[in-house]
Amino acid sequence: WAAGYINALAARGIVDGRGDGSFDPLIGCKREEMAKILVKAFRLEGRESGTFSDVDENEWYYPYIRALCGSGAAQGIGGGRFGVGMNITRQDAFCMVAAVLGETKAEDSGKAAVFADEGQIAGYAAESVRKLAALGVVGGDDAGRINPGAEITRAEMAKIIYLALSCMGDD
Repeated sequence: WAAGYINALAARGIVDGRGDGSFDPLIGCKREEMAKILVKAFRLEGRESGTFSDVDENEWYYPYIRALCGSGAAQGIGGGRFGVGMNITRQDAFCMVAAVLGETKAEDSGKAAVFADEGQIAGYAAESVRKLAALGVVGGDDAGRINPGAEITRAEMAKIIYLALSCMGDD
C-alpha cells in the first residue's frame, strides 16, 4: 500500500534507503530522519538556526535539525532535547508536518474528524491532528483510531509527506 508513496518520494530525492538498499517501511521512523525528510520535501534548507542539546554538530542530521528549527517546525521532547535516536510518535510527526504546512497556502476542508481514540491525543497535538485530518493527510485506521502515541512507521511517514505535498499541489 505504501510503495507508490515511497517510490514517488524516492524519485524526488526526498526519502532514501538505509545504506543496504532497503527502505524498511515497517520499522519506526527516527526523529532525525523525520527532520531530514521534512527539510528535503518542503525545501527548508537555508533557514538554519538554533538547535537542541542532544544534536551533535558532527553528525549527518545536524543541518536538517537546524533547518527545521529555523522553520519553526522543530519539536523537541523536553529538557532542551530533540530526541535523537528515538522513534517519533505519530502525534509528534503530525505536529511537525502541520507546522510546515502552516507556512503554506494549503487550505483545509473545514471538516472535523472524530477519532475513536481522540481522548488519547496530547493537548499540544490536537490542533495539528485536526488540521491534517481536514486536509486529508491523516485518517483513522479500520477501527477509527488515529493511534497518536504509537511510533510512526517509515511507510506511514512517506504517505503523510506525499499527501501533505499533494494538498499543496506539489506531488
